[in-house]
Amino acid sequence: KKAGPARQIDGDEEDIIDKTIDHFRVNVLFKNYEIKHPSDKVLVYVTLWIGKCLHMGQQCSGAQEAQRRLEMEAQKDYPGPGDPNFPFPMLFPQLGTGDRDNIKAYFKQLRQETTTRLLKVIYNADGTPNKWWFQFSKRKFMNKSM
Repeated sequence: KKAGPARQIDGDEEDIIDKTIDHFRVNVLFKNYEIKHPSDKVLVYVTLWIGKCLHMGQQCSGAQEAQRRLEMEAQKDYPGPGDPNFPFPMLFPQLGTGDRDNIKAYFKQLRQETTTRLLKVIYNADGTPNKWWFQFSKRKFMNKSM
């Protein structure tokens, strides 16, 4: 588990990252997604991140290179709510500076933890790409990308 503002879960409890990975291949086909619960906002963000990971992984020679590149990418400072290039500004109301910084830190933690878990799924044990995942690398969730 990566350090950050999100609470740590106990043992094998399923969290939003697990759910997003499990449902990615269905959700990525949606052009519209109705936000019914605050956790849906996180699901949207993580789904976009998984799409980016697949796109970047497609360009790598194997699992080790993908791990190196994706972990470096997850560390970068991505735009958050209130920033001009944030992909879904309508999902978050105007936030104060402290809240905005906290959400950016939370999103960074999400990217890092998602990357760690996703690599175990999108690459086979021998380091070759899992074709059942990489066939979705060109899909854009809600016509958006990171």
